Amino acid sequence: FVCFHAATYWIGLSNTRVLVDGSRAFSRQLLYVLVALFLLLPAVFGPQDRGIVRRFIQLRPMVFLGVVSYGIYMWHQAFIDQISEVTNAVTFRSDFLTHALGALAMAVIVATVSYRLVENPLQRVAHGRRAFDRDDAHAFSGEGHRLAGFDGLRAIAALMIVVLHVTSFTGATNSAVVGNVLARLDGGVTVFFVISGFLLYRPFAASHLDGGRDPDLARYAWRRLTRIYPAYWFALGAVILLFEQTDLHGPGDFFRHVFLVQIYQPASGLGGRVPAGTHAVEHS
Repeated sequence: FVCFHAATYWIGLSNTRVLVDGSRAFSRQLLYVLVALFLLLPAVFGPQDRGIVRRFIQLRPMVFLGVVSYGIYMWHQAFIDQISEVTNAVTFRSDFLTHALGALAMAVIVATVSYRLVENPLQRVAHGRRAFDRDDAHAFSGEGHRLAGFDGLRAIAALMIVVLHVTSFTGATNSAVVGNVLARLDGGVTVFFVISGFLLYRPFAASHLDGGRDPDLARYAWRRLTRIYPAYWFALGAVILLFEQTDLHGPGDFFRHVFLVQIYQPASGLGGRVPAGTHAVEHS
């Protein structure tokens, strides 16, 4: 991360108040991908029970946060907004620690409920077997089991995004000392993308290298749909009905967000929940 931030200074991206042109934006995203790749490598190669990095990402708290990271990612922005309303916080001039700890704690609680009631039961159905349980946190194998460390990597990515959004609201990104560093936490989205890309492509690559049959595309699609949509609908429904934080206009806008195609209509891309925009990118 330190090397990455040094590189952002080198290409002139550290100043968060300066809009970057197309070439610099591409350079920034390329750096994000490289950072995500090097975060991924320890969880893929080498003895998985050795090394400080591997042990850290396999700690049970990290694994737990990674298991519920989808919910954390979807819910945290709603709770940042709720804390702001309760505390009468002022945008760009609010207490960072209160928002960070409060939003994270509430997001983890609701994400755990979502995982237990929505995500895990549906994954059992989709996979035809018992879905991952946090008691299996240290189980790993090259065949058929959850890869050790990947949930810890998801936890890192989720925490990066939560801190980024809290800093954006409280104004911590304007700090002369740490603001530019905190602004670069948006790379957490790229970490999610790289993890998903690896895990989604791995079965196809393995079947090709082993000379076996390709994964069944219908089953693959069914598992992806049950993984993404139900928990997302649960969060979107709660945001609309309970928090009233959406900015949707008419049935067309509503259904675009329901089916995660809102990014193809720029005017309504962020009307539902801000994090859902990246869900739509990954889903596409």
